[in-house]
Amino acid sequence: MDVGSTASFVDEGATQDSGYDGVEPKIEMEKRGDRWFVTVYQGRQQSGGYAIQVVHAIHVGTGMRLRARFMTPAVGTVLPTVKTSPSHTISLGFGADGITLYDQDDRRRAELIRP
Repeated sequence: MDVGSTASFVDEGATQDSGYDGVEPKIEMEKRGDRWFVTVYQGRQQSGGYAIQVVHAIHVGTGMRLRARFMTPAVGTVLPTVKTSPSHTISLGFGADGITLYDQDDRRRAELIRP
């Protein structure tokens, strides 16, 4: 069970080609105007059929816990061999001191600590 309060966010969109070349999931956060934009990256993939989507945000103290769905292609699916780098961006009215990203199976996938 999550501890904390639900943090409302605006879905700013997703892409299959974020430009991130790392293989591990990661989180970035930046302030633009009066909003904080948080982008979560699934990591570089060797084919299409992958995606990531933030589905829930919990505000815990000065930090935030994000839950995202990490989507993978079904076994046996024929997909083009093209490198992809899925990401999803949300925006919030506050900037968290730390963000932890969990997948749909409650596995911790990435963490960001704001300097």
